[in-house]
Amino acid sequence: MSVTRWEQGRADIDRLITQGRLERVTPNQEHAQVLLGQARKAVQSAAVLATTDDTITAFTAAYDAARKALTAILINQGLRPGSGEGGHAVLREAVLAQLEPPNQPAVRAFGWMRQTRNSSSYPEPDGATATEREVADGIEAAHAIIQVAAKVVPVMPVYGRQRPTSPSGNVG
Repeated sequence: MSVTRWEQGRADIDRLITQGRLERVTPNQEHAQVLLGQARKAVQSAAVLATTDDTITAFTAAYDAARKALTAILINQGLRPGSGEGGHAVLREAVLAQLEPPNQPAVRAFGWMRQTRNSSSYPEPDGATATEREVADGIEAAHAIIQVAAKVVPVMPVYGRQRPTSPSGNVG
């Protein structure tokens, strides 16, 4: 096994850092694991709330679960969303840059989840909010994102440092 940096998506991550959309922080795998634990609890809460008629709160809990799982991937690497606008959107962009290919439909789902969460949390007078179907889909997507994060957090190196990985830098 050769020693290499995680090369996949490096140009995109460097661009996001330069733009201030991502910031470097102290890498912290322990905190990443705490975030994954919080994500698991949030998706469990979403499932309980799904049995009520509060689709907005149920969907928001599923969304928060997915957001925390994606954040865990970045925190583990010593990265986090910048303080500017679009902090949640950069989560999807940064993780996809580093993990696709292979195809990451779970991570891609965060895009529609973010839109649904925004329209539900900040609705227009006649705007749509999360439906029961979207809650169910959001819970499923959050579970899948948590699985991706749990798989990659232990093996993705700190961003910019040397660490043994597969020759391609992929995690599967």
